[in-house]
Amino acid sequence: MKYRSKWKQTDSGFLEITISFLNSVIDAHEYLIDQFVSSTLPFYLKEDTRDIPPDVGDVSFYKGRIFIRNNIVVKIHAEGEMKSLVKDIVKEIDTLLLAQETVESYDMVKPRIIITSDNKKEIVKP
Repeated sequence: MKYRSKWKQTDSGFLEITISFLNSVIDAHEYLIDQFVSSTLPFYLKEDTRDIPPDVGDVSFYKGRIFIRNNIVVKIHAEGEMKSLVKDIVKEIDTLLLAQETVESYDMVKPRIIITSDNKKEIVKP
């Protein structure tokens, strides 16, 4: 599942937030690695920009503009006057994520549809 929001405040700046929900923490890390490897940037521009310690999340890059919290990958792109708001926005997003219940895998909370012996569909919640 992926949710993407683009908000344009003025002609001189915009903010784009992409939040990707993966099945597990490992999937979230692999997703970010795949995006890095498949980037069209020349290799010499792909520098290690990991924040140590993380600015937000479990792992963060580019001063928190990309971060992972559990199985969720958050990416923030800002231009113009919106750049000055990024630091506060990423901290607010991370605070909201920390307040949520966590599970080791999406499979632990994902409902399933089963077909019974009499061909009826039933939703089974974990």
